[in-house]
Amino acid sequence: MQPGRVLLPEVVDDYDPENPERRGHNVVNIKLALDRFDPPPESPTPAGFTAFDVFTGYLIFDALIANGDRHDRNWAVLLRPPGQPGRDALCSSYDHASSLGFTLSDGERRRRLVEGTVATWVRRGYARQFEHRSGERRQNLVDLARVAADLCRPNVHEHWLHAVLSVDPGVVRSILNAAPGLSDVTRVFTQEFVMINQSRLSDALS
Repeated sequence: MQPGRVLLPEVVDDYDPENPERRGHNVVNIKLALDRFDPPPESPTPAGFTAFDVFTGYLIFDALIANGDRHDRNWAVLLRPPGQPGRDALCSSYDHASSLGFTLSDGERRRRLVEGTVATWVRRGYARQFEHRSGERRQNLVDLARVAADLCRPNVHEHWLHAVLSVDPGVVRSILNAAPGLSDVTRVFTQEFVMINQSRLSDALS
């Protein structure tokens, strides 16, 4: 398993993973770096999807759940053992802990629900681990997902739009209800912001 920071120097001269502006960590370079890789093993995506097509789905999922921590160690590829058949592949998505408003207190969640400012909060979901210029506002997660989808073929773009439109509020609610240890206000807040992000994504991808 090799993280993105090992791959990006193949396509970005003098790539520095510690650069504060994340120079070079953008979807165009990631697409180039993933060009020689297959989708994840046993990927449920349609036949013919590339590794980057699947990675675009990761970014769409990040935008849905407000995961702003997709840095160059939070995506990776899998290299087959020497002498083994097959091709190297994108690794399945992992490490989604920095999402779902995990830093918010229940008091803050309740206040935003009462004030009707959940939508304001979700618009502050920035792709802080991707390339940006110092002093300028970072790209938000929905826009990042749209840029990645625009680099895909039309059928791939349509697939991910359909996936977004297929997010069912009842299914989201059942998942939250099944999660142990969540307060009622956390469940309500999370349900609301996920559905807001679904709407934002459907608008961006349409």
